[in-house]
Amino acid sequence: MSQLSLSASTTSDRDPTVLIESDRTIATLSLSLDDPPPSAAITVAIDSPNLSEFEVKQIQVEGGELALPEPVQAQLATLLAGKITETVPGAAIAVSSPLGNWSETAGLADIAGNIPVAAGDRFEVGSITKPFTAATLLKLVEAGTLALEDTLTDWLPASVTANVANAENITLRQLLNHTSGVAEYDFILIQQGLANPLIFLQDWQPEDIVALIGDSGPVFAPGTGWQYANTNFILAGMVIEAATGNELAAEMQTQIIEPLGLENTFFSTTKETIPGGYISGYLDFDQNGVLDDVSIANLSWAWAAGAMVSNTEDLTSFAQALYAGGLLSEAMQAEMFTLVDTGRGYDYGLGMMSFETPDLGRLVGHRGGSLGFNSNLWYSPEDDFTYVELLNGRTDETLVVNTIPSFRSGPIPAVGDLSGYDELAVTLTEAMAQVSLPVADDGEVEGAETVTFTIQPGADYTVNPAAQTSTLTILDSEETTPMQLPDRVIAALENALDDNLPPEVPGAAVAILTPEGDWFGASGVSDLADNTPLAPGDRFEAGSITKTFVATTILQLVEEGLLTLEDALTDWLDPTLTALVPNASDITIEQILNHTSGITDYLDVLTAQAGTNPTVFLQEWEA
Repeated sequence: MSQLSLSASTTSDRDPTVLIESDRTIATLSLSLDDPPPSAAITVAIDSPNLSEFEVKQIQVEGGELALPEPVQAQLATLLAGKITETVPGAAIAVSSPLGNWSETAGLADIAGNIPVAAGDRFEVGSITKPFTAATLLKLVEAGTLALEDTLTDWLPASVTANVANAENITLRQLLNHTSGVAEYDFILIQQGLANPLIFLQDWQPEDIVALIGDSGPVFAPGTGWQYANTNFILAGMVIEAATGNELAAEMQTQIIEPLGLENTFFSTTKETIPGGYISGYLDFDQNGVLDDVSIANLSWAWAAGAMVSNTEDLTSFAQALYAGGLLSEAMQAEMFTLVDTGRGYDYGLGMMSFETPDLGRLVGHRGGSLGFNSNLWYSPEDDFTYVELLNGRTDETLVVNTIPSFRSGPIPAVGDLSGYDELAVTLTEAMAQVSLPVADDGEVEGAETVTFTIQPGADYTVNPAAQTSTLTILDSEETTPMQLPDRVIAALENALDDNLPPEVPGAAVAILTPEGDWFGASGVSDLADNTPLAPGDRFEAGSITKTFVATTILQLVEEGLLTLEDALTDWLDPTLTALVPNASDITIEQILNHTSGITDYLDVLTAQAGTNPTVFLQEWEA
């Protein structure tokens, strides 16, 4: 069995064991096996309680790749298994994180054929189409072909806009963020479909979809409210076609799919028009207790609002390019991230849902559903974390009630929150591997800190005991020069101390410590007999500041388990002493420290005695 060794070094010119925060020095962890790893590769766990000291988003690996730790993978596997229900036969989940990726499938892609869902399988993604449509339109704005303040009547013929209330005042921006007030066609179509399911098999034209709302008034005046409506994106798709003279599918291919190399992503209306098709989607359409394959539906009924087909790998790439940057210009990305408060527990940008989480910060993305599919696509800009979930069945999940809470607690934030990790997992593909970790500069002055890295034995290798742990030191900067307050500030402090020394006080010393510099001053004399000037380092009796030292000492003992704050006086003191203290058996250590014990102050008695006999302060007192 091969033996594994670990060593750590840095790029510091001063000392290879020292990391300099201000220089973003890089720590290099070298992993070496006596023999090359087997074809199945070897995954090594590196314990690092100080991982938060590094820029984890910038970790790089040579001779291997990062993998999510096994406990995290187990959490995700449990999450995936829970997605399979009576109404959802199959599922795929993919997670992408700077600390490793994970993707797995579960259940069936085809019930009749008993075919399991496989890696790379394609699903209908429903309203995740909306970010594709929005990104295509924003690319045209970027090119100057369109403007977000253009109105529907600027681009669409009267035969279409006549069916849309306030069409002359509705802008492209309002379509993409659902503030147009346009009525929802989806409800009308579904009601018709319940009476005649065959309408989901017909080839719908966008003009026919918009005509469904011809008798509907506006939900509100443009720009005065928020209401999610698929009609907005049907209209946005029609504007794209009108502005370019191309079909929407062709523009998406040119603007999004080809540049990103999305080989399993298609904007189409039927399985037959997609090379290789996609898996079956299921819904108990006739309510007889048996799931029906509804992926035979013609997706033209959802068109620019929901006709995309993709897989977890392509959607991960799309989310990272769209939300992390690269697909759109900075200006267009800023427009997309301009959020509207929906009043429903989440915000909405341009084709983008968004909500806050405690661990992942702000999440952006979209969820979707078609007749027989559900989907989720979420990205955390703060942690560069992507979550994709595709199901070939319908759930009762709603964004506010189900989706948002699942990202605010449970396994998903636990996996995505990089600050919660204290372990790196590296899959070795070569006998030698290196992990590079740039140290983070938090801007705080902390002095020297120690970081450790330890490798753990595995089933396929042993660990060299002489090279199992490596330790590095982190410094704030190469040269630590003490800060000094400006001369004018020091002069003002010295004058203030001299001017405010009361006549009855022979001398005083003051210390001031600030992030901008420290000052230690003294004024007056330390000895009246020989008129010795007081110096800043001279010692004084501290009086009741002693209490802080005593309390700290007790709290240290509590920390070590030798005491508890709820211990009573009678637990520790001799009865000859506690007999002098009323209620001693009920008085706790905590009450002693915070002065809630009710004990009489002995100093009042002692001071009264000193009034007639000052020598009481010269004698040696016992407690």
